[in-house]
Amino acid sequence: MDPIVKIDIPQRIECEFEPNNGIVLIQVLLNGRKRVFLLDSGAPFMTLNTRHVHPDHIEAGLLEFKGIGGSVQSARTRIKTFNWQGLKFRNSLVYAMDLSHLERELGVEFHGLLGYRELMHFTLNIDYKTNRLTLWREFNPTDFTVLARIPFVLHNHLPVIRANIGQRRVKLGLDSGAAINLLDINLLNSVDGFIPAKREEQLHGAGSTSVRVQHGKLSSTSIHGTEFNNMRVVWSDVSVIKQSLGDIDGLLGYEFLSRRRMAISFTDNCIYLIRRKRGKTSAPTAA
Repeated sequence: MDPIVKIDIPQRIECEFEPNNGIVLIQVLLNGRKRVFLLDSGAPFMTLNTRHVHPDHIEAGLLEFKGIGGSVQSARTRIKTFNWQGLKFRNSLVYAMDLSHLERELGVEFHGLLGYRELMHFTLNIDYKTNRLTLWREFNPTDFTVLARIPFVLHNHLPVIRANIGQRRVKLGLDSGAAINLLDINLLNSVDGFIPAKREEQLHGAGSTSVRVQHGKLSSTSIHGTEFNNMRVVWSDVSVIKQSLGDIDGLLGYEFLSRRRMAISFTDNCIYLIRRKRGKTSAPTAA
């Protein structure tokens, strides 16, 4: 079980972020110092990077997390203070694991990541055009024109959406920490409209090793009546993800999240596809 953390939750967060190949990097205050974190809704909870934690402050490993590229051992450590735009923890035990392989892949040092437990109180908008985040504690859909509503169900901490790829019905997890969409390699020969790339590429995940994967584009993916065309996708064995998150067929990441203006409501269990109402200048900023 994850450590119990008392959280101060603001009514609203607005801030800039730094994009890195589809990954969202934010600045936080960790023990009073400015640090870089990843915003990763696919992670269950806040996790520190052990590379930046003094060994004397790390407790013995407690959990094993499995994902693409293998498994990684977690430990625990205590933070004195944490503050991201008013989202605050004090004197709290949090998990920590070696994330140095992701640092190398991104080419940037970061001290940890924020996950679902910290985001579950909000509705989240990631504006990839202006590199701004908006999180609402109380989101009012009537402030916007709602073009569509995509419901999801939680598999543990992961929002799961039903979609159609051609005639194939699939269940896909929503993960802001995924730079590209991921599908189960076992579906490769049973979906329509896949346009393969000429070369394989390396895929990095929770584990410290990378795997070579086939990739390309899907001509069309239908999600509750909305078409998402020509999204990039990689194919890989997702059996380790299924072991912890149940029966899902893949993940939707940046390739999906950047295609429409979205408000991801972890409180309403749905994604609102939105646009700002004409002439409404006081509405909260949307992507």
